Amino acid sequence: MDLLFSFVKPDHPHSTLLSGYFSKVVICLMLRKTAPLMSYVQGHPKIVVQLVDLIGITSIMEVLIRLIGADETIYSNYGDTLQWLENTDVLEMIADKFGSSVS
Repeated sequence: MDLLFSFVKPDHPHSTLLSGYFSKVVICLMLRKTAPLMSYVQGHPKIVVQLVDLIGITSIMEVLIRLIGADETIYSNYGDTLQWLENTDVLEMIADKFGSSVS
């Protein structure tokens, strides 16, 4: 998981092609290995910040949309994950990101 999510670090190149592959892998993990993936993301809160920083890349935006619960059916059996998502300030981070890009 460390290697996979090292892709979103700021010092890594973020081509649209590689971002697409990253997105496919993460979404597949969300669908098939929800609990381990969400445990990892919860244990590494910087990942969400890094994803928000890359929200301008469509594939990364898709990961973020699915991660924050636009598709709540993925998390229906994981109450702790829903609670964690509720407690994160992802929407505020996204608003700040767009607010800073407008100024």
